[in-house]
Amino acid sequence: MAFEHEYPDEGLAMTYGPAGLPTIAGTLRAFLHTPTSANLAAAVTNETGSGALVFGTTPTLTTPVINTVASVGGAWTAAATWTLPAHTLGGTVSGGGNQLNNVIIGTVTPLAGSFTTISASVRAAFGGAVSGSRVAAVPGNITGATTAYAIDANGTVQSDVTNLVFIYNSNPSTQAAAFTITTIAHYAAQQGTIGASSAVTSQYGFWAASSLVGATNNQGFRGSIPSGAGNYNCYMVGTAPNYFAGDMQFDKTVTAAGTTTPQTINKNAGAVNFAAADASKVVTDSRVTANSIIVATVATNDATMKSVQAVAAAGSFTLYANAAATAETRVNFLVIN
Repeated sequence: MAFEHEYPDEGLAMTYGPAGLPTIAGTLRAFLHTPTSANLAAAVTNETGSGALVFGTTPTLTTPVINTVASVGGAWTAAATWTLPAHTLGGTVSGGGNQLNNVIIGTVTPLAGSFTTISASVRAAFGGAVSGSRVAAVPGNITGATTAYAIDANGTVQSDVTNLVFIYNSNPSTQAAAFTITTIAHYAAQQGTIGASSAVTSQYGFWAASSLVGATNNQGFRGSIPSGAGNYNCYMVGTAPNYFAGDMQFDKTVTAAGTTTPQTINKNAGAVNFAAADASKVVTDSRVTANSIIVATVATNDATMKSVQAVAAAGSFTLYANAAATAETRVNFLVIN
């Protein structure tokens, strides 16, 4: 004779027959007996991933793959490798170390320890739209305070840096191909739009502030281009006046007293000495051309030699005294090309 027993269990009626429990799988019985994450995963047949159950507050996720658009807000700390297709990262990205290492954006993975390479033809913009002709652009509004900055490089140089520090280093190269670039402007200051009703009192193309005096030697602008055809350390083609409030110093050679022989001085300024009875003196100077302007003055109060004339030639000039010198007499000169 058949018999049945019904045992209610938390509102669930389970029927036990002589053949056992054919309607309840062993994995489900194991979970009901011991409700762990592993037993639940064994009882479920369409789960994805592995590990422990995740709840909404401070979960720990290991290498998740998020394949739908999502918004990550609040404080987000990335401690592992994430794949983020079409995601908006909101809030504050925080954490120790390089929390954005190896983040995959699209199909390109940045190098470990950096967040710089996004794609081979990347164009980036900060605060505005990207431009095909600019690798990086800062088109955003400059605002936030009465003194504001588009780019501010104010890092602290660490003690291991003991040779050179380049805050901005322009070092472009050209492709190994047959083409000509008309001009490379390493740093260019150009006029933007002065908006209607706005006014700018002063603007400076490049500004070395008065505070730039903390080193042993302080130079607002330094040119180290060597001499050569077409080479200039400073080349001003604008027709506006050039103003210098401080002392103007020129490299010069002053011939020592007692030396009265003809001199070779390949500089724009210098001094030579006339011996007693000398009425002329030749100075060899590679910077002089036939069109050079030479200003020469007698720098000794000689009894007879009071003035000189300077006659330029290619590679030299001759100083002619108004009268032969009574004693050794110094003459200063300045070459203007």
